[in-house]
Amino acid sequence: FDGRFHFSQRAGEYLVDAAAIGLLGSGQVRALLVDGTMFFSLDTLASEDRPDLAGKKWLRFDPTILGEEGQLGQTDPNGSIDALRGATGKVEDLGTETIRGERTTHYRVRITPALAVKKAPEDVRELARAAVRPFGSKVIPADVWIDDADRLRKLRFRVGDGSLARPRGSVGFEYFDLGAEVSVESPPPDQVLDFSDILGGSTDAGS
Repeated sequence: FDGRFHFSQRAGEYLVDAAAIGLLGSGQVRALLVDGTMFFSLDTLASEDRPDLAGKKWLRFDPTILGEEGQLGQTDPNGSIDALRGATGKVEDLGTETIRGERTTHYRVRITPALAVKKAPEDVRELARAAVRPFGSKVIPADVWIDDADRLRKLRFRVGDGSLARPRGSVGFEYFDLGAEVSVESPPPDQVLDFSDILGGSTDAGS
């Protein structure tokens, strides 16, 4: 995905490749993150076969209806930054690299998820816990790229233990156009279809 994010307001706007996240159809889906709630554009889903979508342009999804596993986690890049509080042990300096035209220093660290959660400020502790939960490891190897102004430019976590449930892979973020103006607002209520309506009003995760 690619987009913009207001870090202090924890609000974002993204374009997500539909096929890459398992949605039917092709092209990019616009997604908004506002006050802990996700809104997904219905443009790629609307059709004459779906009269229930008439006049609706957005699907509202509150991740908390799925319980702990439904928290925002990696959707909020602040959560990944919060995870860096769990860095322990020796930090390896791997030299300088250029990221999107900016000179950076590449570091390798090891993150203890429990420590990251413990050291996170109380008001973001649950977001930090959600960010590290999917990694499923007591220690997370991570690579961090810091520019000459001490700003985070790139972050990559190596995840998984090779099992069927948690195959090995990586989760990465790049941060650019730092300081750009970002304004994200919720869509008009009359254009929104709530995910719970699709479930028939049920908020049970099993449904």
